[in-house]
Amino acid sequence: PTFNPNAAVRGTKAWLRTLRDPNGPLLNRVTQGRYPPGSTFKTVTAAAALASGRWTPDSTFVDTGAFTEYGQVIRNDNGERFPGHVTLSFALTKSINTVFAQIGSQLCGAKDRCPALQNQMQAFGMYRKPQLDLPSDQVVASGLGDPKRPGHLLSTDAQLDPARTAIGQYTLLVTPLQMALVAAAIANGGTVMRPS
Repeated sequence: PTFNPNAAVRGTKAWLRTLRDPNGPLLNRVTQGRYPPGSTFKTVTAAAALASGRWTPDSTFVDTGAFTEYGQVIRNDNGERFPGHVTLSFALTKSINTVFAQIGSQLCGAKDRCPALQNQMQAFGMYRKPQLDLPSDQVVASGLGDPKRPGHLLSTDAQLDPARTAIGQYTLLVTPLQMALVAAAIANGGTVMRPS
């Protein structure tokens, strides 16, 4: 632990300092810490694209180097550009932001709602606490964070930015455990495992 366990005696000055420590040494970051998933979320977006039936692993896209939504520009990491047509499989392998932003925008239809992506997030276990043998207050759900109420999630039909959500940004917040469950589900043919 990041604190002296010998000082973990309730009511002592050392214990009270630990409770107030802004670094949160008692926070279980795996099950309680919510972080922007970034490109790891593209696996969820790819699954939603494939589940929609509109795209296959061989569907092609043009990487323009930039994608604009709501007047905001999304670029690839380090300004990379992949000329010509790229497949969905290649785009996932190279983590091409502009392709996944295009998918998010097209997948969502109405620009501020995205049932296809939200449903896929729920299929991977987001918006509910993972079933884990820990006290319920030591496990949190993942999803779109509510900017007006820190620590809370938006509802599954809340407004979102499709392109930024599709690349794992916007207000998306997930636990490391949740993204491990996503990776395990992909490796396990789509079955979400119960962690232990």
